[in-house]
Amino acid sequence: MLRTIVLVVGTFAGIAHGALFAAQSPVMKLTPANFDKEILRIEKPAMVAFTAPWCGHCQKLAPQYQRVASELDEVVKIAYMDCDDKVNQAICAKYNVKGFPTLKLFPATKKRIPRDYNGDRSAQAITDYVVSALPAESVQRLEPSKLQNFLDKNTDSPKVLLVSPKSKSSPMYRSLALDFRGRVPFGYLYAVKDEAFGAVNEVLNVKLDLQHVPALYMAKGPRSDLKLHKYRGSMKYKLIKRWLDEVLDGKVVADEPEKKPATEQAEQSKKPESKAKSATPQEEYEAFKRAGYSDKEAKVAMRISEQYGQDIDQEDEKQVKEKAKKKREAIKRQLEALRRVKEKGKQTDTQRDPVTGEKLMDKLQDLIGDKWGTSLASLVIKAKEKAEQILQDNPARALHATEESELYMLNGINGDIKAIEEQLLAGVDEDGYPLTKDMEETMRNHHEVLQSMAQTIELRMDARKKQKSEEEVAEELLAHYDL
Repeated sequence: MLRTIVLVVGTFAGIAHGALFAAQSPVMKLTPANFDKEILRIEKPAMVAFTAPWCGHCQKLAPQYQRVASELDEVVKIAYMDCDDKVNQAICAKYNVKGFPTLKLFPATKKRIPRDYNGDRSAQAITDYVVSALPAESVQRLEPSKLQNFLDKNTDSPKVLLVSPKSKSSPMYRSLALDFRGRVPFGYLYAVKDEAFGAVNEVLNVKLDLQHVPALYMAKGPRSDLKLHKYRGSMKYKLIKRWLDEVLDGKVVADEPEKKPATEQAEQSKKPESKAKSATPQEEYEAFKRAGYSDKEAKVAMRISEQYGQDIDQEDEKQVKEKAKKKREAIKRQLEALRRVKEKGKQTDTQRDPVTGEKLMDKLQDLIGDKWGTSLASLVIKAKEKAEQILQDNPARALHATEESELYMLNGINGDIKAIEEQLLAGVDEDGYPLTKDMEETMRNHHEVLQSMAQTIELRMDARKKQKSEEEVAEELLAHYDL
């Protein structure tokens, strides 16, 4: 909000001095010296507003246009030219500008023949229009079975791969693909099902699941000697573009296979050599498959193995055996529960409606970023299923279903809050890589949003407990804190 206020104030300050946009405006100022380079010699769309500072309609457009530039943050180039300036009048005449403002979109084509924009002049309408001009074909949509073929094609050339829970590539990703068109192919893999994650994990030799997408990689070389770089920053256009340039320039070292977090490495370095070793989650999975269990049941076993494996202190062989015993009991309970549900014919797969789930993820990722948005969307879906299962067993227990689903949501959100706090405290992300200043700021913002969500759920639960309305409980809290 503060950034928007500053931009708007800057806009009107510029108008007072005879210009529509201030010098620090995100809207690019065009002149004969930079027009070809910035508009005609680029690979992606550009919107140009031909204006005059005295024009009332131009002054009305300015804050909306500036908001477009600020929101897109160079995903699509947003620029203007002052046709009242004599040095610019030849270009304005060349593009048949007869009134102000005239908005023209220069599409992502070789000839760059502009087309007039005659739509609504609100920021949202202009944004929708320019974003729709980013061609989807700039990104290669991959099926899991085609992932290896994508990487094997010209192994001397690097490839960029985005694994995402969204079925369509984002404008930002399409824009990046256009920036590197002709140099680096961009692939996109829609991943919410086991098949997709299985292909990624096998081909790239990584461990990836729904809780860790979107994930962005640059890969180069044959499968036997694959050099892999994983992007670990915020999913923002400028940051990703800078990272891609650095990788291509050789300024970033390729990841080591199965690199452990710095915090985990430090802890393990303090421990004496193990006297007993437990099976890895993958070994547990393969053992259950050999024993005749289904894929889903074997994966339940593997997840529980991961959970218990993180807590095993291998200093003491007796303690390891006790942990292993508890793990087996937990696996047995989970498998029995799975089979009971299967016998009743109930749906257990949390990925119910890919369209509904995707829309939910879109909204939440816009609010709190890709990683935590995906996590929260998964929590919402599971909480909804929990409530539905209670109601199926007994339709009269509607209040209990609400309480259980909200408690599940609250515990999940608090878990994410704790994870963010631990990463901020350690100064590294979940993979052990140092947090940049931008990443730290973004994580703090997400932490604040998640805390607000948790407080809202607590407020509702407290209101039901006191048999009062949410408004009454909120008023009590305000009075208590003298707000």
